[in-house]
Amino acid sequence: MPAFGMDSDRVIVRLRGGAPALEHDQAKREAIASRLSARTGELMRPLRVMGDGAQVMQLFRRVGKSRFEFDMITRDDPDVIEIITDRIVFPAVTPNDPLFASQWGLSAGSGINAPLAWDITTGSANLIIGVIDTGSLPHADLAGRWIGGYDFVADANRSNDGGGRDGDPADPGDWVTTGESASGPLSGCPVTSSRWHGTVMAGIIAATGNNGIGIAGVNWGSKILPVRAIGKCGGYSSDIIDAMRWAVGIPVPGVPDNSNSADVINLSLATSGLCDASWQSAINEVTNLGVPVIVAAGNNSGSALDYSPGNCSGVITVTAVDQYGGLPLYANSGSVVAISAPGGAGSAASTAILSTFDSGPNAPALDSSYASASGSSAAAAHITGVASLMLSLQPLLTPTQLRTILRTTTRSFPGNSVGSGSAANCNQSLCGGGIVDAAMATKAAQTFAARSPQVVESGSNGAGSTRVGLRSDGTVFQWGIAGNDPVQRTDISGVRRLA
Repeated sequence: MPAFGMDSDRVIVRLRGGAPALEHDQAKREAIASRLSARTGELMRPLRVMGDGAQVMQLFRRVGKSRFEFDMITRDDPDVIEIITDRIVFPAVTPNDPLFASQWGLSAGSGINAPLAWDITTGSANLIIGVIDTGSLPHADLAGRWIGGYDFVADANRSNDGGGRDGDPADPGDWVTTGESASGPLSGCPVTSSRWHGTVMAGIIAATGNNGIGIAGVNWGSKILPVRAIGKCGGYSSDIIDAMRWAVGIPVPGVPDNSNSADVINLSLATSGLCDASWQSAINEVTNLGVPVIVAAGNNSGSALDYSPGNCSGVITVTAVDQYGGLPLYANSGSVVAISAPGGAGSAASTAILSTFDSGPNAPALDSSYASASGSSAAAAHITGVASLMLSLQPLLTPTQLRTILRTTTRSFPGNSVGSGSAANCNQSLCGGGIVDAAMATKAAQTFAARSPQVVESGSNGAGSTRVGLRSDGTVFQWGIAGNDPVQRTDISGVRRLA
């Protein structure tokens, strides 16, 4: 299991006004680091500048986040807003044995009802899906689907590719040995084989369907933008946050601009703690550009409210259901969950989610294999796939509109999943608005795209001088009559939108 809450050796220093000019002023950055070192008692040095001007500072030891969040507050500093832990983020699912029974997660009965959605669309070739994860691997079922990408893993100890950030998003593996876990830069990290998590998520979202090989993803036609931000022993929040901005075309210092801006972002990852200002600021910037952010609730058998970025405002947080429509033992749940999707219930192939994989235990074997996986990561990937189908039909759907359509077209949770074998029953307070229905959501998006707004209901204020109308897209308008002449009673030149 990932070591959620493990101590970090970095902090994010948020400065008043963002101070992006500091990117080129090493002396000022070092002066801030020196001052903060003296005031906090923690030696630190400037490492780099984030996309919003915040400073990533390297500490000389690992310190618990409570020390950062309570002891290192510098409210009276003229330049510093706050100091935030650069928390370590882990993927929310680990692939299991590569056995395949069926893709129940796509079925009409227990899955997302994908086949009827494919009657409407299999995905636009003009749409780009951003997958911020461990990177990409060549795979027969993803051939021709990857586009562009970047490697944001800045720490050479975690990058496992011989350097820091670069233009190659390939996944070199994220294995951690017993020796690495015992001592050195990765001490305390969970021992694991490589998980190929980015390729697993890409397969669930967008493995090519109807091509005579392997599996079908939710979306068969759109492109996948691989943005590597997770390496050995997870990834720093600062790298992931920069990756989010870059994925949608927001410039990041020291990184070439992205010419393949994503239309939807998948974040199948989680870290313990409240949503801090660095996460929320980036999410606000991304969603303000009209790009929805789909996030896994986490796999800690607890409250999703305790894990970010799923507890941030503006994201679409997804928890998992098993093949019976119930809540798996591992899945986080609670009020921040927007919707549920198939995530599997364990390692057995018949209960897990099949996806693209690589059989290499450490370095990639490049063998285009498949494996079963369970977790809220897989659930988030299903939602990202459905969202990409919706955006293929209606690219101008806002994140709020997309979230509303997803939640209002769900199928209801079964009344007694426990009786069938689930760990717990789902309800709307635990698992969101329901289980995603790809066919209904896609059909609703299609209708939204085809219909021009109409005033579908109107009424007088009683005196006959003002009328109110409800437009078909939910907007309420009010207008006044131009005069007493009955011919002019339909004049709506003075229409105004009600707040």
